[in-house]
Amino acid sequence: MSAPLSLWLKETEVAPWGAARSEKVDVLVVGAGLAGLATARALIAGGRKVRVLDRGLPGHGASGRNAGFVLATHVTSYPAMRRGIGPERARGLLALAQRNHAILAERFGADCQHRASGSLMLGMRDDATERAVLTEARAMLLEDGVRADWTDVPAQLRGFDVALRIEDDAEVHPAKLIAALASGVEGATGEVLELEGDVAILTSGARITFETVVLATNAWTSALAPQLRVSPQRAQMLSTTPAPTFLFAPCYAGFGYEYFRQREDGRVLLGGRRAQFCKSEGTTDARPTEAVQEALEQYLREHLVGAKDTRIEHRWAGTMGFSEDGLPLLGALSPRVQVIGGFTGHGLGMALACAEVLARALTGAATEADRGLLSALAPTRTPATFRGPLMPSGEREERA
Repeated sequence: MSAPLSLWLKETEVAPWGAARSEKVDVLVVGAGLAGLATARALIAGGRKVRVLDRGLPGHGASGRNAGFVLATHVTSYPAMRRGIGPERARGLLALAQRNHAILAERFGADCQHRASGSLMLGMRDDATERAVLTEARAMLLEDGVRADWTDVPAQLRGFDVALRIEDDAEVHPAKLIAALASGVEGATGEVLELEGDVAILTSGARITFETVVLATNAWTSALAPQLRVSPQRAQMLSTTPAPTFLFAPCYAGFGYEYFRQREDGRVLLGGRRAQFCKSEGTTDARPTEAVQEALEQYLREHLVGAKDTRIEHRWAGTMGFSEDGLPLLGALSPRVQVIGGFTGHGLGMALACAEVLARALTGAATEADRGLLSALAPTRTPATFRGPLMPSGEREERA
């Protein structure tokens, strides 16, 4: 049984590509999600001959199956991450996320229904640990230039006692963003069997010769680069029939493991519950499961009172790629192989800006700031010694 499409993908027409053929290109980009398409666009603008290859339609992986949140950072992970890599590098990642948001809003905002909504990070009632983490995160984010402050919990929510608003976050229609990114990019359908020197050998027998190959395969990165540890993590979602408006910003809760938003048409989208099913959700299988979907529906009825009279219309899942330390993998794995991925659920917040950094490096236009990021996020780096709440194990302990 094939994986059901997300609500986003059902609403968006993405033209299919023709089958890959043997050819020679400057850069072969493997993976037609956010990162791959953005990298291709930036390289094309730099004068490179680029081919994007994917075994399916553009954005039909995690890029078209998420909640459409554009975030500055994972709020509850920020204190551990900042201690692990240091304040200067943490601020560099925030600046990267700010640049990412600017690219998205200025170039694609009209196409992808961008809305500068802000976001809410909700603390569960009577969870003193979560409240302490949010308090520390707020102080650090303010110190690092992010507008964050306490606000009221929306009236039609139950089970939460604090809400931290991140002012500059946003929401988009992710599949429409993919369609805009794919416009003007030359792509082909095919699957890489192996990389051999400067040749990608496809399962069809076609051979694509390249000067550089960019692996933008995220959760599937380890299949072509087994020395890299990128963990697949399934994220499941559902959406409801329209409800009266009761949410005005995307929300995260329970250390970020649950997330929900209400669209302008009234439909409520809810994802998460992965932490309760860690073993089963470490998979590339993008089919929703009865157990997680039941848990999501129970959460909806218990906490989202504004949606109490709705019915479930759609259920779907997508596979995220988690790095060992929660930071992206960006840059050279070898002289011919470049990597962009491992966004750990934060692709919409970082992928477009990371793609531009990588493209500048490949066209000889890297800035000093680019070189610093490429060093910090190098695929060959030793993973930073911290563990935030969103790590695959579900552990909330730091390893500092």
